[in-house]
Amino acid sequence: MKLASIFDPPKKTLCPDIFGPNNKLYSYVRKQILDLVYQLIPKENVKSIALIGTAVGYQWSEDSDVDVNVVVNPPELLTEELNNKRHALNEKNNYISGTKHIINIFLSPWHENQSWQDNIFGVYDVLKDEWISFPSKDIRNPQEEYFLNLIYSKLIFKNYIENLKKYLYSLKQLISLRSVYNLDFPQLHNLYIERKNKEVLDRKLKLLNFIKSLDSSRKFDYYYGWGLPRKNYRNLIYKFIEHESKDLGVDDYFDYFRELRLREGEKIPWEYKIIN
Repeated sequence: MKLASIFDPPKKTLCPDIFGPNNKLYSYVRKQILDLVYQLIPKENVKSIALIGTAVGYQWSEDSDVDVNVVVNPPELLTEELNNKRHALNEKNNYISGTKHIINIFLSPWHENQSWQDNIFGVYDVLKDEWISFPSKDIRNPQEEYFLNLIYSKLIFKNYIENLKKYLYSLKQLISLRSVYNLDFPQLHNLYIERKNKEVLDRKLKLLNFIKSLDSSRKFDYYYGWGLPRKNYRNLIYKFIEHESKDLGVDDYFDYFRELRLREGEKIPWEYKIIN
């Protein structure tokens, strides 16, 4: 069972794929990150570039994502069009050369009181090529520290999968109904389609609200929170569901509902996928 890096046991050194013996970012890694950032934002509008997350601490794994937080000024540059370009760039799976580490770019607006509540995991300044905050080695075994969170997360994940199965079953029924037409009872047929449509929408909204609420809550903790947002129970549950979905091969749905904006006529592109 593969979990998010936050659940991995701590290592004795920083990730050797990213940092050299002197704990400095490899120059070729730094160049690769800068090249990606400058594809999105002009150099003069980049206020700071910080590496955050488990990949820059002692809880890295061989395929930990490298989260790159880019602070942009002026904030007005952060348009929907730019965000779409960022998504497209991230979806190309830009690996650090010769490794399994994917570089993920995140954009945030500049403000005067920029802070890093998550600094126990380390924060590295890519522009200045130095540590803002060096990661702590004082880390408990996550399987012990998050024991109760893991039990709770498993229960929530089980409920999420059950609701997803119900949604897909209803959707499959609706597709089947739309593919035939009952000439003997057309009004009854249309009424049944209308009811099934409502059932599909209700179940879709239930999944959407659950994932959106979880995602927005954890983002709120990161932006306005105190303490260690990465260890917040919302983030732990989110990470558990995200990675368990990958193990089941249903991460497409998780990504779909996380990014979904209910636009008229929008359809899920993997309607016929079945969960065993």
